[in-house]
Amino acid sequence: MQFKRIQVLMIILFIAVDLFLFNWWRSGRQSDTQVTNASSNVIQEMRRQKIDLPQFSNKREYANYIAAKPDHQFDETYQLLPTYSSKIRQNTLEVQFSQRHNIQLPTQKVAKKIANAQGYQHNALLTQLADDQSYYSQTMAGLPVLSVGGQLIFSYNRKQELTRFTQTKVTHIKRLRDERVTITEKDALIDLYQFNELNSGDVVGRGLLGYDTQLTVNGYDIYLPVWIFVVTHSNGKQQLVKINAFTGENLTS
Repeated sequence: MQFKRIQVLMIILFIAVDLFLFNWWRSGRQSDTQVTNASSNVIQEMRRQKIDLPQFSNKREYANYIAAKPDHQFDETYQLLPTYSSKIRQNTLEVQFSQRHNIQLPTQKVAKKIANAQGYQHNALLTQLADDQSYYSQTMAGLPVLSVGGQLIFSYNRKQELTRFTQTKVTHIKRLRDERVTITEKDALIDLYQFNELNSGDVVGRGLLGYDTQLTVNGYDIYLPVWIFVVTHSNGKQQLVKINAFTGENLTS
C-alpha cells in the first residue's frame, strides 16, 4: 500500500514539475502581437527556404494527461474472426490468414468491420509511412493513440489481399487532471523548424494531434498529446516527426 502511494505521488510530482516549467515558459513569452509577428516571420523564412508547408491550422485544442494499461483480452476480435489462426504475444494479438483464406480488399471489408466494431479509426498519416499496410488507431478522449499500444495494423500482399493483422489495446483509461490548452499546428511546425527538423526542399504533410506515451509508472503508461507530421525530405526519404503539444518539446527520435 505504501509503495502504491509513492507511485501516485511520483505521477503527481511529474505533472507538477511539467506545469511549473510550462507556466515559467509562458511567463517569459512576449505579447500576443509580438508572438504573432515573430511566428509570421518564421513562416516566411521557411517558405524562403523552399520548405513546402501544409494548410496548417491556428486552432487551439484542449487535451489531458492520461494513464492507461495495456490490454491482453481480445474476445471481441475472436467473436468477429473465430476460425482463423491466432496467438497472443507480448500483449499483441496476431491473426494470420492461410493462402486460401486471403481476403481481397475490393470485395471484403474485414479490416473496417474489425476496426469500427471496437472503436478504432483509420489513421491515414501512419498508413502513409507503411508499405502494404493500413493502420487503425484506438482513441482516447477523442484523439487517436499514436504509440504501438493502441493499433490495428492490417497487412496486404501484392494482389492487395489481406494476409494478416496485429492488434494492441489500451484499457483502464484515466484522465489525470483537467484539460489544458495545446499549441497549434502552426506552432508545432515553427518548433520543428527551430529544432532543425525541417530543411530546404522538405515537403511537410498535414499534422495530426494524438496521444503518445513516454513514461510508465506502476503498470500504467502515461500519455501526453503530441503533434506528428510526415516530412518528405529532398532525397525522397520520409520521416515521422513529433512535438510535445503542451510544451513544444521536440520528441522526434
